[in-house]
Amino acid sequence: MGYRVMDPVTRRVTVSRNVRFVEKKIISDKLAATPNIENQEDTSDLGEENEKEMDIKLEETERAIDDKYPELRRSQRERKPPVSYPFNEALSATNEDLTFDEIKFLPDEEQSNWKSAMDEEMLSMEKN
Repeated sequence: MGYRVMDPVTRRVTVSRNVRFVEKKIISDKLAATPNIENQEDTSDLGEENEKEMDIKLEETERAIDDKYPELRRSQRERKPPVSYPFNEALSATNEDLTFDEIKFLPDEEQSNWKSAMDEEMLSMEKN
C-alpha cells in the first residue's frame, strides 16, 4: 500500500510509500492558448446556410454519441423493501412490557410465573 501520485512533468502515475506533500505550491495544468478575440471576424454575419449546416452537423454528432452508448435496460420488477428478521418482529409484537404494578392485575398463575422469573433474575444479579 502507499500513495498514488502523479508526476506533472511526465504525467505518469506511480505508487510510493515515501511521499512528501508540498502544500504551499499549487500545480495546475497549463491553459491552452486562448485565441485573440480582437483579430477574429464577427461570426454573426454567416447567414442562414451556415446555421443550417451547423444544425445538421450537431444532429449527426448527437446520433453518433447515442450510437456509442447503448440504452440502459430498466428492470420491470416491482421493488419491495427487504424483509429483515420477520421472526423478531413477530416476537416483539407479542411481547408486552409490564411494570411491577401491572403484574398485580394478572391472573394468579401468571403472577406467580412473573414473580419466580423476577426472583431468578435478582439471584443471578447478586451472584455476578
